[in-house]
This record gives sequence, C-alpha cells and structure tokens, in this order.
Amino acid sequence: MIVAAGLLVVAGLAWVVVEVQRPARGCACTGAPYVAEADETAAAFVAAVRSNDAAGAWARLTPEAQKRRGSVEAFSPELPELARRFAAEDGTWHQAYVRSQGYDTPTDVVLVLVSRAAVVSALVVHGNATREDPGRVDPDLGEPLRLGNPTADGRAPVANADGANPAFTQLESGMVIAVVRRSDGRYAVGSAAPVS
Repeated sequence: MIVAAGLLVVAGLAWVVVEVQRPARGCACTGAPYVAEADETAAAFVAAVRSNDAAGAWARLTPEAQKRRGSVEAFSPELPELARRFAAEDGTWHQAYVRSQGYDTPTDVVLVLVSRAAVVSALVVHGNATREDPGRVDPDLGEPLRLGNPTADGRAPVANADGANPAFTQLESGMVIAVVRRSDGRYAVGSAAPVS
C-alpha cells in the first residue's frame, strides 16, 4: 500500500515537472516573422541582374529556378531581358501576398515592383521565415492575370484565375493587385488601376 501510494506521488510529481518544464508555444497567428527581408533579397537579385553579374544573380535563384536553367552559363543570356523587366530605378517593392505557416516553415513572398503607380514586374522569394534565411528568388511567373475594374472593397474580377481563389492587395494609390498560385505551383500576378 505504501509503495503504491509512493508511486502515485512520484507519478504526480513527474507530471507536474513535465508540465512546468514544457516550453511555451508561440502563436503563429501574428503572421510569418522575417518576411521584410524578402524586399532586400529581391533588391539584391535585381542589382546583380542590372549589373550583369550572372554569378551573383544565379546565387540568389531558388534551386528550382537554377534547375530550369541548368547552369550559370545558360542563365547569363537571360540577364538583359531580366534587367529590362526590372528597369524601374525609382520602383518600390510591395508585398502582394505571403504564404507561410509561421517561423521556420516554407514561406513564399510575392513581391511586385511598382513605379509611378504602375506595376513594373513581380517575382517570388522563397524562404523559411527565419533571420538566417534571406530567401531565394524565382523570377518565373505564370501568365499575367487580367483584371477588370476594381470594386470598392479592393477586389477586381479576374478573367484568367483558372479556378484559383485570388488574393488581393490594394496599394495606397488605389491600385489593386491580384495573386494566384496556379496548379503547377507557379504564381501569377495582375493589377488594375483605380477607376477615377
């Protein structure tokens, strides 16, 4: 009887110790941390592209984007077209969409480059939402989305969403940006100017 009571007390203490020493769980409800660095990653990629630094731009590509190209040498001829695509010197990056489950999980940040109230181009930064992982760039997007006139709630009809639910972002200028992730995993982006 005393042994059984002693085991019960020891078991109860062990349970309390486990409960007390359990690490606190963070709440993922505040969104993914460390996605602001995606802007810097995009800017570094574009700077390498603009300066015709194939090795620097290559180092910032996702492994999937590198695989589609094969080698730095095969990628190098793309630099002039990419430089034209990201030519807006006065452009600013805007996060149009973030897909994440929180800290240290696969995270996609769709960035659009906006200049003079017009979307110039877009790219996706893939990372893990940690301070140590600045992410890598995939400049290959799906067919651009075709948007109709924006509505008062910051949305717009999308002609070619292909069954995907678009995510919408409205900039201070009133421009509406739509993003979808297509069935092949690629993101597609489109924009519509506000109706005056």
